[in-house]
Amino acid sequence: MYEFNNLKEPSSSSVANLLSRTLYNKRFFPYYTFNLLAGFDAEGNGTIYGYDAIGSYDNTNYIV
Repeated sequence: MYEFNNLKEPSSSSVANLLSRTLYNKRFFPYYTFNLLAGFDAEGNGTIYGYDAIGSYDNTNYIV
């Protein structure tokens, strides 16, 4: 929907924010997961976002 409405692909930070809001809205049921999102930023550098079970996220250099 983002690409259709804005005529461009979403950035990785936009997708990270969307995933965070989705996890927070479903924090009790049915999505109780720990997620990882990897992509590229505007300069072409790799970026990784790590999430906890309720949707809080952090941009980090590595994650396990």
